[in-house]
Amino acid sequence: MNRDKTNSAATDRTEFYPAHAHAVICGVALAASDVLAIAVAGHVFNGPGAWPGSHLFERFDHAPVAAFIAAALAILRFAALRHYSNRLPMLRELRELFGTLIFGCACHVGLLLLRGYAAEIVPAVLMWVYAAALVPPARLAVKLGLMKMRFWQRDLYVIGSGQLALDAATAVETELLMGLALKAFVPAGKSLLPRDARVASLSPLDAPSLAGSVVMVALDRDDAVLQQAWLRALGSVAASVVLVADVPGVPLHGMRTTYVKSHELLLMQVRDNLSRWHVRFFKRCLDLAGAISISMMLAPFLLYIAWQVRKDGGRAIYGHPRIGHNGRPFNCYKFRSMVVDANAKLAELLERDPEAKRDWERDFKLKNDPRVTRIGSFLRRTSLDELPQLWNVIRGDMSLVGPRPIVQAELERYAADVPYYLMARPGMTGLWQVSGRNDADYTTRVYLDAWYVRNWSLWYDIAILFMTVRTVFKRDGAY
Repeated sequence: MNRDKTNSAATDRTEFYPAHAHAVICGVALAASDVLAIAVAGHVFNGPGAWPGSHLFERFDHAPVAAFIAAALAILRFAALRHYSNRLPMLRELRELFGTLIFGCACHVGLLLLRGYAAEIVPAVLMWVYAAALVPPARLAVKLGLMKMRFWQRDLYVIGSGQLALDAATAVETELLMGLALKAFVPAGKSLLPRDARVASLSPLDAPSLAGSVVMVALDRDDAVLQQAWLRALGSVAASVVLVADVPGVPLHGMRTTYVKSHELLLMQVRDNLSRWHVRFFKRCLDLAGAISISMMLAPFLLYIAWQVRKDGGRAIYGHPRIGHNGRPFNCYKFRSMVVDANAKLAELLERDPEAKRDWERDFKLKNDPRVTRIGSFLRRTSLDELPQLWNVIRGDMSLVGPRPIVQAELERYAADVPYYLMARPGMTGLWQVSGRNDADYTTRVYLDAWYVRNWSLWYDIAILFMTVRTVFKRDGAY
């Protein structure tokens, strides 16, 4: 285990600028990238008069002024959401980014209608659609550039050495664009740290040495006194302090927090998103629009696949019983990827191959399944065998995004999380499918399905759909 023998945890900085100057430079660079991206979109769809110069300020009611005002409001909203000062997880940043661009579009259209420029509405909407395509990659390019110049990175210290500290460090390391580089753990209490973990031997008295760093306080509940000592010490130094709370099973999306004066209690108001009728309505609208559109676009391709599958004389599509919403059984449709007598071959294989039997009993899957046909192997690797489930989505049996559809025998393995599975329609894709698919063990699958249901949002569905496209092309964990 690598240990920092000195009490000073300050990083030797080779950069000319101090930490607070780094934050200013990063904020200005990100704001400039947003302004430039929106300006390019405005130039394309409104002409050069949409921005300062030309005839912009000749008359206040001139149409391009609306674009300028709406863009300024969007930039101000980004600043209010602290996009230029805070490090946000990617999905949250994108959700707030697109929400702000929609806000800017609404302001733009409203100003045009107010001043009688209805004919300019279509170019205005197209401008913001184009901006939505430009702003994210522009920010990405700026962040990568800042990382290369070592302006974006900030040292991260995790106070704690238990499971909570490990989970906190792992969660942050999956978000590379947050720019947080784990410098060391500060051990406290029982240690679960791996032998190669870097450790800094610090106490609350050493808090000034952490100035300019991000400090995550991830102590177990038994260390409440030490936690208070660290928070008191860190409160007087220029460090970003993050308190990590362990709230397993609690819905996090949409949570609201508050407190009562003179009491050290944090009140967390949680909500079940999928239980609200308007949420289910919007999810169903997304399912129908997506499934019908995809079916129409892929119809010739689906017919070609069906023709290829039928070459061995069996059916092209089969339905397998699955457990659906509220426990209702349904037939989950797939292109047939196995030989015609697949069940008999499975029974024979499990009887003579103990290792295959163990794999089947553990995951209900076989990595090298001899029942799979040549065309079926291709369909499985590319997930094309699941395209007939679009009909399940249209019928209302399934959703585009949801928990993995399971058979009755698997339900008992969900244990206490069974209610979460039954609460939602099974999905063609889901959080499990974009998180390693068959490479993830069954416990992880159950956890991801339950997490998705607890924290559902329309934005997560849209994000998972885009992530699914990437996963299919990379063929992550598919067999």
